[in-house]
Amino acid sequence: MIAFLHSGLTYILPFLFILTVLVFVHEFGHYFIARRNGVRVDVFSIGFGPELFGWYDRAGTRWKFSAIPLGGYVKMFGDSDASSGLPAPGLGRMTPSEREVSFHYKRLGQRAAIVVAGPAANFVFAIVVLAVLFMTFGQPFTPAQIGQVQPGSAAAAGGHAQTFELRFATGADAAQGGSGELIASGTTGVTVAGESGVRVFAGVVHDVFGANAGLNDFRDASAAGVYKPEAFANHVNVFRDRTVAGIVVEAPNELISSTTRVQAWATVSLCGHAPEQQVARWGLPMFTHLHLNDDELSEAFNSTAPSGDNSRFVARTIDTVTKYVTLAGTSADPAAYARRVADLFGSMTLPYELGTPASFDYTGMNGRGLMDNVLDNVLSVLTNSPLGAGVAPDPARITAEFPYFSCP
Repeated sequence: MIAFLHSGLTYILPFLFILTVLVFVHEFGHYFIARRNGVRVDVFSIGFGPELFGWYDRAGTRWKFSAIPLGGYVKMFGDSDASSGLPAPGLGRMTPSEREVSFHYKRLGQRAAIVVAGPAANFVFAIVVLAVLFMTFGQPFTPAQIGQVQPGSAAAAGGHAQTFELRFATGADAAQGGSGELIASGTTGVTVAGESGVRVFAGVVHDVFGANAGLNDFRDASAAGVYKPEAFANHVNVFRDRTVAGIVVEAPNELISSTTRVQAWATVSLCGHAPEQQVARWGLPMFTHLHLNDDELSEAFNSTAPSGDNSRFVARTIDTVTKYVTLAGTSADPAAYARRVADLFGSMTLPYELGTPASFDYTGMNGRGLMDNVLDNVLSVLTNSPLGAGVAPDPARITAEFPYFSCP
């Protein structure tokens, strides 16, 4: 019984509601054009069978709701029944004034317009409803995405898979250009084995990063002088179900450095017909988004190397952390705390002890593990508080086998 009631509420009632709306629009099309052409309408009914309730308007039309909600009708003057299929008996005995308001005495063009008006009203109604939905909610679609391209396939032969090279370079060769020793080369979408035990993958992977949709709200509130940790209460991960172009390199420790401690950072540069142009720089997670939080400074940061002049970035970091800690009220001397954070960041690179488990957490920075909740840790350092964003990396998108990210 409960299941039946649930089905009724879930399917039957919405169906009857939608049908009633469509019937009303359809019949109103007939009614409106009939009235415009001087035809008297006796009845406008939603549903069939016995009348439930109704009323008369000033034109003498009976508007009513009937017991069986599976359609409706408009009965015009001179019709024998609700179908308007046959004229009423005695049609020929109508007076001139009655013929003027009878559907059956109208010209052919007028009758045709009245008949067509019902379906036409439904078409116009559908266009208006869809237009409003698309303007307010957008049009759902499934974007065309290329995940992996199988080597040797038609797609690979057609150029959808790109080629890449992995090179080992030091000194000036590592800063720019394509010089250095070639370690591995291949195409995107597959794992490539190189020399000296190196493995490399470049292609589309699931993005495991977790970032709360309330981050921008939190930053905007802080810029306005309001500390708003509740901005993260929605627990919505904006990176959920997203893919990203990933590059994964696995190399023996001895190939990376002769010492155990390294400072990791990476850049992206545009190469081609024009001079090489660096457009991005990574080291500390979320650094440009939270600590610089300025388009001009972020652009300058992305075009420089850690060995360059970092004074502007250090100064902005101290200023930003001071403001956040002051708003949070988590330190007696926010400026002193901010200077310690700047010292911790150093040259804005990511420190790592080779051969040890990577971790980016409250105890310090030693590389970054795939399951580390980076945003929570960065926010905690930024505000000197256990501030959490309520989202975390998705373990289902991390695999035990190389390249460790799941592919679409």
